[in-house]
Amino acid sequence: MKILKQVLGKHIEFGGKEHTGWLPPKSAVPRATPVESALVDIRILETEEGFIVEWKSKKPDQSNDSWHATLEEALRQAKDQFGIEASEWQLPGGDI
Repeated sequence: MKILKQVLGKHIEFGGKEHTGWLPPKSAVPRATPVESALVDIRILETEEGFIVEWKSKKPDQSNDSWHATLEEALRQAKDQFGIEASEWQLPGGDI
């Protein structure tokens, strides 16, 4: 895989989500999930089959990835999920 673009050490806040599922009548509504801050490294990787948006923090539960057919889809996902603007991307051009 080749790293096409990356943003290192982006401040992200996880959590703060309200309960959206079904609850029995008259039951207490759960509190929102706690908000946690993290510095996250976000990369777009090129594979033979498409593109991967990979993000990692130091906590394993704050890491994940998603697959995309085109680079444009991967960039849109990174903008929607993390607010990454085109000017923030760095071009490392390395392999992992």
